[in-house]
Amino acid sequence: MEAIECYKKAIEINPNIAEFYSNLGISLGDYGRNMEAIECHRKAIEINPNIAKGFFNLGNSLKA
Repeated sequence: MEAIECYKKAIEINPNIAEFYSNLGISLGDYGRNMEAIECHRKAIEINPNIAKGFFNLGNSLKA
């Protein structure tokens, strides 16, 4: 849960970095919070459509 709070704080500081959302999505998924994870991965892709790991992680969240 500490990682989730850290990523949320990073997003508060700079909400325009796709990797923050992608990493938050991974952490949320680790706790079974897949709907929130999906939203985060989609936000990462919205910010940076070239973020390959965003698409990869979105796929993993959607299959869960």
